[in-house]
Amino acid sequence: MISAHAAEYATERVWRDLVKHHRRPGGCDDLAAAARELLDMRKTVRDSLTAMMPRAHRDGFVVAFIGEALSRLVTLPLESQLAVAARGLQIAGICVCVLSGDLDNCACLEDVLKSEGEEQVKALVTGAMEDWRDLPRRMGDTP
Repeated sequence: MISAHAAEYATERVWRDLVKHHRRPGGCDDLAAAARELLDMRKTVRDSLTAMMPRAHRDGFVVAFIGEALSRLVTLPLESQLAVAARGLQIAGICVCVLSGDLDNCACLEDVLKSEGEEQVKALVTGAMEDWRDLPRRMGDTP
């Protein structure tokens, strides 16, 4: 089921090649690193927008309006897209490790466990079996 969702986001050939290439210990390390970078990017975007606000040197209501507009028009959709991409990479990495029989060395699973905990891993896997677009909400990445 997870493989079927992965195929919705990549061609069958790319998914098959990914699984074949990563059938080795630590096979999802590169996917885990990419997912961490995407999740870090969300914080960078949020921090950059927050840092911009005091530099605006505007009246309080202008700053408030800019902040609300940016949060509704830029931050949330972009953060959600980054979260979908990151969580999808983590699920793909976990799936690759399961298929290779090496879940003990799965960097993607390790990252999710460290940052989110066991219950969130269950939510992530359950969500991946249903619809990847819902992953950020299940993981608390979006309101």
